[in-house]
Amino acid sequence: MRHLRAHTLVIAFALAAPACGDDLESGLDSCDLDYLKVCDGSVDCADLSDEASCGWEVFSCANGIGGIRDDWRCDGYANCADRSDEVDCGWELTACADGVDAIRADWWCDGTASCRDQSDEADCDWPGLYACANGAKTIRGDWVCDGSANCADDSDELGCGWTIFACADGLARIRGDWVCDGFTSCDDNSDETDCGYEVFVCGDGVAVIRADWECDGSTNCADLSDEEGCGWDLFACADGVRSIRADWACDYFPNCADRSDETTCGYDVFVCTDGSYVIREEWRCDGTTTCTDGSDEQGC
Repeated sequence: MRHLRAHTLVIAFALAAPACGDDLESGLDSCDLDYLKVCDGSVDCADLSDEASCGWEVFSCANGIGGIRDDWRCDGYANCADRSDEVDCGWELTACADGVDAIRADWWCDGTASCRDQSDEADCDWPGLYACANGAKTIRGDWVCDGSANCADDSDELGCGWTIFACADGLARIRGDWVCDGFTSCDDNSDETDCGYEVFVCGDGVAVIRADWECDGSTNCADLSDEEGCGWDLFACADGVRSIRADWACDYFPNCADRSDETTCGYDVFVCTDGSYVIREEWRCDGTTTCTDGSDEQGC
């Protein structure tokens, strides 16, 4: 879990830890600390006593100046002034604009502000930032009301017109009307459990859809595995969202959301007003109603 360097103080540890600075004759280099700095994860006393008995091991920074709690090593944030706690961790670091903090380079423009000055999410391809109501996180603005809670307090999904469903693994919370909609939205598939139908696991081994959607002519798995081996070739819709069985193309019934299966057929088309059918343009006003809503013979 990510953390900023302003960590939560555990008062119980602070009271139990050695009182750094109480005995300045013990060689603590005049370590006269405010109690708020005791058990805060960052070593301030030369003998490490302010972080002793706090429930964690201590990592000493390479420059010999200070140290941090060991479980902050390789957490993506540079906590040592020399950044030695993030060396050989499998990633590069990028310095925040303030020149003080540095974070994993692959966290840059990932949608969640990790630099305290939020510079890692500035000038990214989304409209501004949103601060969670509890002040614990700042996220990209277009994640608000997207159906998936990114704030721990769910504030980015409150007032959006839906309830929130907590996935069983406790890792994600989604909009309530996505439960039992045939598509898995929780990583643990708990939103598609006990829905009254069998499920089909897509070829990637992760996504799950309703079993009766397998071989129904329209792909629902991103890897198309629900329509493989079904006895037909596939036609890829132009929007890249879905593929359909190839023999449905140019049948005058739009199956792609963008109607691309009916607009590359070698003739001009007329879209019925209700959107249910696409007919050849020359069939409009030919005296025979072809659209189920009769729109091809209206205004003639």
